[in-house]
Amino acid sequence: MSWSLAIPCPESGKDLLSAELFEQGATGIVEEDHGLRAFFELRIDAVQEQVGGVWREEADRDWVSEWERTWKPIALGQRLFLIPDWMEDPTPAGRVRIEMHPGRAYGTGTSEATQLALLGLERHLKTGGTLLDVGTGTGILSVAAVRLGAGSVIACDIDVDSVEVADANIHRDDITVHLFAGSVKAVATESVDTIVANINATTLGMLAADLSRILRPGGRLITSGFLTRDMDRVRLSLAALQEIDQIDDNEWQSLVYQK
Repeated sequence: MSWSLAIPCPESGKDLLSAELFEQGATGIVEEDHGLRAFFELRIDAVQEQVGGVWREEADRDWVSEWERTWKPIALGQRLFLIPDWMEDPTPAGRVRIEMHPGRAYGTGTSEATQLALLGLERHLKTGGTLLDVGTGTGILSVAAVRLGAGSVIACDIDVDSVEVADANIHRDDITVHLFAGSVKAVATESVDTIVANINATTLGMLAADLSRILRPGGRLITSGFLTRDMDRVRLSLAALQEIDQIDDNEWQSLVYQK
């Protein structure tokens, strides 16, 4: 027998909760109406104590295969094709293939926030220039930047585990990204042409001065990772830059700026 844990969770928190559950040993996760159901080979009460939820004993089944069947390829924007790394579907003509690697870091490609950041890259990446991916998570935005024509990509995250995940994914995708564990404060002034930052409104506010400092004149900042209720805060913190685009998906928002 195996076990499943049903955990109530708002839509906005499912991506982060999924990453946490995989870190705790989940073999698969499916979305339900009001949360997630995570599957485990053994009942681990410490997981329930950490995230809540209700255990249910399950008949032995291949939960990994069943979880994989819940994933579908996504045609995003005008050029992007997101696909789980175990699928072999051909890439539609005119689209750029971006493989999704589910795992223990934020940003697999399925969340609204990550997709908005990807759309921002599709619209506003300065091709041939240098891009900085702030809070890289799984590394999917760095991969997309390379595939869309960035000349060079730098990626950072203050979470060491996320950097390890991103490094593994980047190697699987056979691309070159300059990846480091640490803060944007380590990046040189006016050294990048595009920044993508899929991070929350509070963190954006804390990093606003450095993000502006790092951009070259005419450079662009693509922000994502915050809800409509936080837009005024984000706009206030980035008032030194010129807002040039807004992209939304339900309650999730992306704002794009130019220096």
